[in-house]
Amino acid sequence: QAKRLRPGGDHHDLITPRCPDDAFTDSPRAAMRLRSGGRAATFLVGDTYRIDQEGTFHAEMLDIKGLGTHEKADISSPKVTGLLCLADALKELCVQRLLQRLIELEGLADSMGTVPFYAVIDTGLTYNGTNPATG
Repeated sequence: QAKRLRPGGDHHDLITPRCPDDAFTDSPRAAMRLRSGGRAATFLVGDTYRIDQEGTFHAEMLDIKGLGTHEKADISSPKVTGLLCLADALKELCVQRLLQRLIELEGLADSMGTVPFYAVIDTGLTYNGTNPATG
């Protein structure tokens, strides 16, 4: 995603950061993307992990949604930004909380549930005009 935000990238002129341009691109962190992860990336908390004797991977991980597209993503559509703006993040939080509460009220919490939110992080990125992903 950093390539798309830097000068010459397809989002450089579409976004106004509320902090210096280099704050997003000069201190990269390694993360993993699941094959169908879309705009989510998984970071290792404290950059630590271990592999036990059976070969099982153990780590504290944080899954962050809305960080942008992976390098080989098909970005032929302007809607494929991979970025989740604050308003959309808040909307998704409300929907998650509503669905979880309905599950609890129906007495189904022992058999199903939603993936919880731990935090909503404002990236400080704002589209000039309309967000191409949400219209």
